[in-house]
Amino acid sequence: MSKTKQTNKNHLPAWLLNNLPTFNSATHIPQRFDDSTHELWLLENSASSCFLKICSNTSSPFWQIMQSLFGFDLPQQIGNFAQLYRFIDAATPLQIPTIVTAVSAQQKDNSSYHNAYILSSLVAGEAVEKPNLIMVEQLAEHIVGLHQHTFTRWGCFYGSPNNKQWPETLVHILQDFSAQQTIPTEYLAEAIDACKHIETAEFVPIMPDLRWDQFLQEDGELTALVDLDAFVLAPRELDFVLLEYLLSAEHYAYFCQCYSTALTIPDISEVRPAYRLLLFLMQVLGETDIDTWMNADCLQT
Repeated sequence: MSKTKQTNKNHLPAWLLNNLPTFNSATHIPQRFDDSTHELWLLENSASSCFLKICSNTSSPFWQIMQSLFGFDLPQQIGNFAQLYRFIDAATPLQIPTIVTAVSAQQKDNSSYHNAYILSSLVAGEAVEKPNLIMVEQLAEHIVGLHQHTFTRWGCFYGSPNNKQWPETLVHILQDFSAQQTIPTEYLAEAIDACKHIETAEFVPIMPDLRWDQFLQEDGELTALVDLDAFVLAPRELDFVLLEYLLSAEHYAYFCQCYSTALTIPDISEVRPAYRLLLFLMQVLGETDIDTWMNADCLQT
């Protein structure tokens, strides 16, 4: 990862400087994508290093749907991250960062007068370049750890219970955002029909943006999960639909083998079109060709 060294504190936002612990240097980390959510900094002093994420962009389709469907407003939810991180830390065998400070955006006259930010410990490890079977097994253990915690409500992890029905709400979201993105009518019709088959009485913690680049590895094994921004409560079938895109056929089969030693594999055959369209509308993996996305191989039969 390329870095541009900045030793002048004035390069950081003025509103933030007085809220940060003492540091000797600040290294700005260039954003990987044009629509990245956070501005990233590495703060260092003689004793320790911290990772600073300043929430700067939640206008992407992903965050729009996170708010519309799950009631998840990232700048407002960041203040709950210390509690969330403790929950995830207890659920997963992987290391996660320790929250130093997590501050939600403050509102005044219905407009933010300073941004939300997260200051967390620096976790050692390297980016996952090529997942292997050991990592797939560890991913299964991680997701089992999450799915073992079930809830009777869905939506924002910390907040008021959602009194709306999941299938009906999903239909409205699919209709609204398909109109915005000009989705072919046949895919929308298929997805809405699939919503009729959704039957779930329990929901689990998931990350709708699950990707390998959210993890770190050392010597070919996963060591840490470092991006926890998007946890919500949702049907676990949504995780399995996403995993069909994230994993190869061999890795998906091995994931299911590992997962099934602890929990039953959900059947996604009838609900797949609904969740595939939802994930496409959220642009979770950056695919822009709707035909390619909706007609991808079905790894679970």
